[in-house]
Amino acid sequence: MKLIRILTLWILVSHLSAITVFAQGNNDVRVILTDGPGRDIVALLEANASVVMSSINRFNPSIGRVVLPEHIKAGEGVFGQERLSELIRETGIRVLSSELRSQVIMLNNNTYEIRRMYVTTNAENDNRSLELILSFNSEGRLTDTRFAIAEHQFNTILESAKSLEEDYYLRQIINYIEQIKTAYNRKDADYIELQFSDKALIITGTRIQEFDGGSGMVRTSDNEIIKEKFRLNQQTKAEYMNRLRSVIFKNNEFINVDFSGINIYVHPEYEKIYWVQVFQKWSSSTYSDVGYLSFMIDFGNEDQPLIYVRAWQPEPFSDGSLIDLNMFEIIK
Repeated sequence: MKLIRILTLWILVSHLSAITVFAQGNNDVRVILTDGPGRDIVALLEANASVVMSSINRFNPSIGRVVLPEHIKAGEGVFGQERLSELIRETGIRVLSSELRSQVIMLNNNTYEIRRMYVTTNAENDNRSLELILSFNSEGRLTDTRFAIAEHQFNTILESAKSLEEDYYLRQIINYIEQIKTAYNRKDADYIELQFSDKALIITGTRIQEFDGGSGMVRTSDNEIIKEKFRLNQQTKAEYMNRLRSVIFKNNEFINVDFSGINIYVHPEYEKIYWVQVFQKWSSSTYSDVGYLSFMIDFGNEDQPLIYVRAWQPEPFSDGSLIDLNMFEIIK
C-alpha cells in the first residue's frame, strides 16, 4: 500500500485561514467528514470541500464559472473548477442543506473522493436531488466533480469483490460509468467522443409513434391512444457524435441520464475487457424514455479506457435476454 504523504501543520493552518476568509456569506455549506485516511488530510479536505460546496450557491451566471481560491483551483484544480462550472451551467444545481456529512475515500492513484454531497437541480421541469462526488489530489486541489450512481448500487457492486484487485477494478468501472453519465448531464460532447474507439459499434433507438385504428386503438381530437415502437439503428462513431452535438445537445435545455440495475461482467478471455449493463432513464426538455444500455469497455489503458460497443434496447428480447458479450467477437 502506498504511504500517505503527511501534510505539515503550517501548510494546513495557512489553507484553513484562507478558507475562513473566503467562506463567509449567507449561502455557506459546512462539510463534516467523519472518517478518512489521516487526521491532517481529512481536516484539509473537509475545509476545501466546504468552500467548493458553498461556491455552488454563489455561482454567478454572468461570470459563467464558480470562483475558487487559488489553493484549491491552481494546477490540476483548474480542470476541476471548469468541470464544476459546466455542471452548474447545464443543470442549475444548488445545495439546499447547510451541513453535509460524509467520509473520505483514498484511491490507489493518490486521489481522494468525497461522496454523498447532495445537490438539487432548479432547471424548469427538472427538479431532482442528486449525489455529487468531489475528487481532490493529495494537495487538496479539486480535480473533478461528477454525479454518483445510487449509494446502494455502489455498495452492492463493491461487496461482490473477491479480492483487493477486483475491488480496485470495480471502483475504476464505477468511476468510469459515473463519468459517462455525468458527461451527458453536462452535455460534454468532447469528453464523450474521446471515450469511443474510432471503430466503435453503436446501436441506438428511435421512437416511432403509430396511430392504427384498425388494431383496436382509438384516436380522437380529445384523447389520443398512441402505440409506441422503437427502431434500432446501427451507427458509426462519427454519425452518433454528429447527431449528439447538432441535435440532441443543441435542442435540449437540460438532459438527465440516470443508471440503475448495474451489472458488470469480465470477458472470459480478456481480463481487462468488461461488459457493463445498466437500466437507463433518459429525460430531457424534449424527450424521455427508458431502456437497457450496454457497454463493452477495454481497460487495457487505464488512463484512457475505450468503449468498443454501445448498445441500447427498449426492452429485453422475447426470451428475456439482453444484448450481451457473447454476441460480439473480439479480434486482437
